[in-house]
Amino acid sequence: MTTRNIPNQKQYYQQKRAEEGKQDRLAQQILATSDPAKQKFLGNKTKVEINKWKPRAMSEMLKAIQCKFEQNEDLKEKLLATNDLLIGEASTNMFWGIGSTLQNPQSQDPGT
Repeated sequence: MTTRNIPNQKQYYQQKRAEEGKQDRLAQQILATSDPAKQKFLGNKTKVEINKWKPRAMSEMLKAIQCKFEQNEDLKEKLLATNDLLIGEASTNMFWGIGSTLQNPQSQDPGT
């Protein structure tokens, strides 16, 4: 994939979301910070037409994740070392995560 070097997937995703909402100033603010929490905060201020963004959201996140592992050989090796293990993001977000935090013992059990 040929894309610019991105510090983290949150920055890429939130910047694309701001672009979708035609909010270039907000997109530039997202690019200007290296803090993922601030990137998410700024991205959440983005006004997008959900019917237009939702179909694109998954493909943009997949691009961001692909870039993350293409640009970081150590992370790529760690991911490949998981082989066929089921992995997920410990997050209460049901769209992007498993619906549970890491502190919840059930988040360690893929059968739950």
